Amino acid sequence: MESSAKKKSGLETFLDKHGIKTGGGAAQHAIIGFSEKEQKWYGWSHRAIHGFAVGDEIKKGHIGAEEIGLGPLKTIEDCKRAAIIFSKSVS
Repeated sequence: MESSAKKKSGLETFLDKHGIKTGGGAAQHAIIGFSEKEQKWYGWSHRAIHGFAVGDEIKKGHIGAEEIGLGPLKTIEDCKRAAIIFSKSVS
């Protein structure tokens, strides 16, 4: 017998696994979300997803490095900005 529960998409499963909270609405339409348990901002599109935490190094050649700047992310706001830039870069 087939379950009447809606099957989660791969993105929804990933967001649940990492405890990522989006701004509301369908997860597929959000471009960033925050994981309280991991203290990471995630950015995504239909092509890619990546998380950013304080201390992560942004190096030459990384997506969005020109806009984010090189070196370690120093604050959670830096991480949010990196997630926004990443999601726009891969969309």
